[in-house]
Amino acid sequence: MAPALRRRALQLICFLTLIAAWTLDMFSPQLFVVAILLSVPIALSSLTLNQRFTFQLIVVALIANASAGWFNAYQEHFRWQPIAVGDRLLAGLSILLVGTLTIKAQQAAQRSGELAERHARSEVMRDLIYALSHDLRTPLAAAGMTMRQALNGSYGRLPPQYRDILGRQIAANEELNRLAETLLLVARYESGDQSERRETVNLNSVARSVIEELRPLWEFKEIRAAFESDLEQIYISGDETEIKRAITNLVANAVAWTPAGGTIVLRVDRSSKNVALSVEDNGYGVPPAARASLFERFVGHSRQGGGSRSGLQRESTFGDRRRKETRWRCDRPGNANR
Repeated sequence: MAPALRRRALQLICFLTLIAAWTLDMFSPQLFVVAILLSVPIALSSLTLNQRFTFQLIVVALIANASAGWFNAYQEHFRWQPIAVGDRLLAGLSILLVGTLTIKAQQAAQRSGELAERHARSEVMRDLIYALSHDLRTPLAAAGMTMRQALNGSYGRLPPQYRDILGRQIAANEELNRLAETLLLVARYESGDQSERRETVNLNSVARSVIEELRPLWEFKEIRAAFESDLEQIYISGDETEIKRAITNLVANAVAWTPAGGTIVLRVDRSSKNVALSVEDNGYGVPPAARASLFERFVGHSRQGGGSRSGLQRESTFGDRRRKETRWRCDRPGNANR
């Protein structure tokens, strides 16, 4: 049976049940109040998920209760029995109570259905993001490799202006690749598909490898990038792949925001109980109006010198899931950032 036809059938059953209960109440003695049965079709109407229909039943049931009481008294020449009047009032309160609970149940069911539908749409969007991210990374990696080979002279000597343009394209390609990675990881975090891998990670070694892997980017902009630590080796527990991705995104953001000739310092320090990883640069700074949304998802803002900078929501999420603190500080407005 189609859903619409099934609802119509349920509504008809509710009305027939109400009429049957009202008829039985009409021809019963005054002291034998059966108006409590008028609550049955109201409770049954919850299956229709139609709040307007349930409200109509409540009104009709209250009218039926009052009319049946009047008719019972008429049959006994309007000799009102106090017990019968009290029972009528209790029956009316019962109708209102059952009706209210029924409408509340229908509202809860409706919200549950909306949440299920929203979850289904979220699953579709997550699958699209997964597909988009995977499909983007392969051609971006191939394009980046080809451009680096050309820049290194594999296809012949290039004029200086071409080398400059090619270097900028490599940087843009890296930015697109990081965006694809961010889309994929945020989709994983939002869906609860999180890595539970725990291993001993040499944080200093990972940080050094990030600086070396991003060397073409910061050398092309003539930026000085360095790694510093107060200890030779610092070990933490976690997923090395996720930790490396988070550090890479932080350093890459610093490279994008630091002008030519600037300085970036990736630092790892350890206190008695905590390990602190910081990325410092003397870039353009973050405008005061954009600082509150710095760690929100995919939030960007224009920077001095052109371009935009995406938010650091992934790193904030990565820290929150491990009960770690993610902070940003501008020591001198428009200059030093940490």
